[in-house]
Amino acid sequence: MTKILFFAWVLYFPMNHPLYNKTNEGKISCSGSLIDDLKQGYWKCTYKDGKTLREGAYLHGKRHGYWRFYHQNGVLAADGYYKVGEETGVWNIYNENGKLLFTRVEGLWGTDGPEITCNGSITGDRKEGLWICFYDNGNKLQEGGYFAGKRDGYWRMFHQNGVLAAEGTYQRGQEVGKWKIYDEGGRLILERFD
Repeated sequence: MTKILFFAWVLYFPMNHPLYNKTNEGKISCSGSLIDDLKQGYWKCTYKDGKTLREGAYLHGKRHGYWRFYHQNGVLAADGYYKVGEETGVWNIYNENGKLLFTRVEGLWGTDGPEITCNGSITGDRKEGLWICFYDNGNKLQEGGYFAGKRDGYWRMFHQNGVLAAEGTYQRGQEVGKWKIYDEGGRLILERFD
């Protein structure tokens, strides 16, 4: 009877409370808990040299709460909050020396809160298709597509001076794959993999 109980516990435990560790092509290692095959609780990913790449919590497989992302030199690159997988509130982006470069609020990349104009289609009460937003100086702020009211596909965000600030892909409102972040001079300052 003891052996049977032990065997059942071993089969149950890995499905509901394991510590998961995955390495991506020898470059990035991530660890955290899985519950019913969904990321749950605190997760941390590190570069090959052991320095932190990103850290934060998951709720039912979606980023939730305060998250931090780091440059390869270990300096903070970005920080902000997620609410059930959606970026929310203020996000700060830093250069490799830790200097604040710019701030993004509620999914809009910008600096000092200019007036913003957006063009796009709404079906019912949801955004659909291509949306382009502009700063009050006429330069693009961001452009990308929506499907069923959520960001979907390739997106680009721009600094107020018109230089590319970020680019990457959304899938059903979630950032996926590789994201690149640039400073106001157009220099790549962060590559993030989700």
